Amino acid sequence: MVDFFKLSAVSKKRHLELVEEKSDIYDSPEVYGLNYQEKILGGNGSSASPYKIEVSIQNTSGIDFEGIMRLELEAASEADSKADFYLPGFMYGSNRGDKPWKVDCKFPRLNSAFTNPSDSDCPLSSFYMVRGDRLSHPCALMYINGNSPKIRGFHTSPYYCEKDFVQYGGFTCNSKRQTVGYTFGYENAPWLFIQSHTILPRQTSENYFTLQTNQKITQIFYVYDFDAASVTDIHKVIKNVYEAYHEAPRHITKLHANRHLWKKQ
Repeated sequence: MVDFFKLSAVSKKRHLELVEEKSDIYDSPEVYGLNYQEKILGGNGSSASPYKIEVSIQNTSGIDFEGIMRLELEAASEADSKADFYLPGFMYGSNRGDKPWKVDCKFPRLNSAFTNPSDSDCPLSSFYMVRGDRLSHPCALMYINGNSPKIRGFHTSPYYCEKDFVQYGGFTCNSKRQTVGYTFGYENAPWLFIQSHTILPRQTSENYFTLQTNQKITQIFYVYDFDAASVTDIHKVIKNVYEAYHEAPRHITKLHANRHLWKKQ
């Protein structure tokens, strides 16, 4: 069976060049000696039972890898297919990227024509990449409106852990390539939107992932791939993601409940 995801990667050194080029074109994993594998553990891809996929990446080179690794899920092979993207809390469709954009209050807008967006193009870009905790739900989804409308996408942990926290991951969408993706390490690209009047440059520090020589990492992904009656079928996925990660309210002691009071006294 063909893999769901396609792996690409970029070293820290090469990434600094991509920032100058305003590009999100990563290298083939073979460049860095990275080996990728998938294993289906269950599920059928439906809204109620997504495929449970174990993803593994191993550094088979003789040197440590420091950079960012990206997994991308394509929309479809049909020529007439068009994807709308959903990164909850950040991107809905194109965020009206085809409307007037030279405004004071800026927010991320997808537009396929801007493949190497300059600062003067802000906020238009064909791609967006964000740290996982900037989304309301850790998932990236597409509504594919072609001959056979479908929902494709996935959810997974917004950060990589072993015994303890290691590094944040990231979620991506690209309207030119018609993909959604996940990164080990992360980017806030092509810009970091703090809020509509505070927009910072693409990040080049503290966002890289280190994979030592011969080290292997694994992570579970839940992949959706099902026929959709309409775009509102995405709500079924969002509900599943919420239930997978939501922590129920907890009972706390009276001492903890009143702690903020006695601290002020």
